Amino acid sequence: MSNLIAVMSTYDQVGGNIIAVFAARMLLEEAARYAWMTSITTEEEFMERSKRYFDEFRFRRKKAIDAFTGNGVDRVNAEKLFELPKNIKITTPMDIIAKGRQPLPPMATLLREMGAEYPETAWLDVAYSLLSQVTHSSPIGHLHTVALEKDNLRAGVISKELLGLTLDAACLGSAHLLGWSSLLLTGRREDARIYKRTLLQKAYHVHDAARMLHGLD
Repeated sequence: MSNLIAVMSTYDQVGGNIIAVFAARMLLEEAARYAWMTSITTEEEFMERSKRYFDEFRFRRKKAIDAFTGNGVDRVNAEKLFELPKNIKITTPMDIIAKGRQPLPPMATLLREMGAEYPETAWLDVAYSLLSQVTHSSPIGHLHTVALEKDNLRAGVISKELLGLTLDAACLGSAHLLGWSSLLLTGRREDARIYKRTLLQKAYHVHDAARMLHGLD
């Protein structure tokens, strides 16, 4: 959460609050995908889901590169935008996608699975939808990003309700990504389980405070 607050303060003069909404949505979205991939106990199913997860990335990468090159961007330059860091070694070439690729489940399904432990299991789906109103510049999104101050309309701000939802989603998404990554990288060691559980507990504390503003769950 400290990183998100740093972003908001660093870019405050040019819409840092709005950037924070985009970041929170991305964290929540990727956390839902990652939790779906890693929250499996059998190795066979984990390998199958991992293949689908990375094929999704390869498919989206190819789709984006094709879109760039189809609109006048040189392919070499387009591919550079999606290059992985030099210290990352991959065993499957980035342009090889499994035949008959099976897409990931819909985001609404992934979010419901991630929110299964909450009283309202669909609240994450609603939260994601509300954050998307800002990223897609809908009328609802615009209403939450303007304020009337002394008869002057000020843009680039977010409502208290949206701020609470942004911090809530960012903390929860970060807790899931860091927690599941620690389990994956350590072979599900006990200290990693404790670390993940601690992160989620802290995220739940944020949720308890934030829902007094946004009213979800």
